[in-house]
Amino acid sequence: MLETQAELLLSKYKQGTCTAEELALLETWYQSSTFTQPEFAAGEISEAKISVWNNLPINIVSNKWKLWPRLSIAASLLIGLCLGTYYFTTSKNQVNKISSLEQIAAGGTKATLILANGKRISLTSIPTGKVASLPGVTITKTNEGQLVYQVDGQQPGKQAEYNTIETPVGGTYQVNLPDGTKIWLNAGSSLKYPTVFAANERRVELLGEGYFEVTHNPEKPFIVKTARHQEVKVFGTHFNLSAYANDQIFTTTLYEGKVMVSNGQNEVVLKPFQQASLQNGSLRIAEVSDADGMSWKNDQFAFQNQALENILKTFERWYDVEFICPQELRTITFSGKISRQKTLKQALNIIDKEGTIHFKHEGRRIWVTK
Repeated sequence: MLETQAELLLSKYKQGTCTAEELALLETWYQSSTFTQPEFAAGEISEAKISVWNNLPINIVSNKWKLWPRLSIAASLLIGLCLGTYYFTTSKNQVNKISSLEQIAAGGTKATLILANGKRISLTSIPTGKVASLPGVTITKTNEGQLVYQVDGQQPGKQAEYNTIETPVGGTYQVNLPDGTKIWLNAGSSLKYPTVFAANERRVELLGEGYFEVTHNPEKPFIVKTARHQEVKVFGTHFNLSAYANDQIFTTTLYEGKVMVSNGQNEVVLKPFQQASLQNGSLRIAEVSDADGMSWKNDQFAFQNQALENILKTFERWYDVEFICPQELRTITFSGKISRQKTLKQALNIIDKEGTIHFKHEGRRIWVTK
């Protein structure tokens, strides 16, 4: 069946004017091998389903159970057509806008601050100066684009209030906490922290990746909590912590001082230039070079025998793109170093310079091939 025929029949179905023969034709087409649906993101499918089901005639009580199988079939067909139209229209528009990978630029300084009352403040567009005034705390944005918390006075007994700073895909930001600790957030990350720390500890929560320069205070340990019951306890040190929800491995890389990493069952203590890896509930320690885990904070990509799958994830978060990579290519390793301010095409030269991997793209969707 041609797509135009299907659209016409589905339009008639929505209006309730389909004949029995036309309904049978729709069912036959759906059940035939000629009907296939392209792959789409979960969000696209969800939106299409909502739109389709909201417009299907399923509120006729007397025929509700009788119509249900056919409604399911017709809905699936309509979803397929809607997604197909969306895909081809969107892809065409993306190709028109992005004809070359050279046009996909690097990310930049972008973030959103979420106050305890739920108010959201775009740190990307707000001018420098005072951002907000909270009880005992003033928040300012510096000329360099940093967020700085200054404690004006403490209010004993007052319940702690928490702020959250979020960086989008393609964004990074630096925040200076009330105790002087500096934290750089990588793309697609969030940090939750109190506006004034408790008397006995300094506790924050990280989702994603952050580089920490913690102010030394032996009487008030600094604790970073992530998913998978992981906690990193420090007393004044420099370290990088990567804990993206969709990564199989969480890593804590120490550069100065001492940290203790625990997952609720086991714990390890790191020395400078050691890295703790948390995978499948197990903690392991390995020696690292000064490039591992620290390069992004210095605005560079630096890969040393990194699996292609991990490199592509890094590029996805920084350039806001999607890679489609065959399973057999994901474990190939590469090494290289390049500025994070280069275009995506220039960054990909790290991978395809040997001629073993190639890329073709349609908008921001990129296929990896041999």
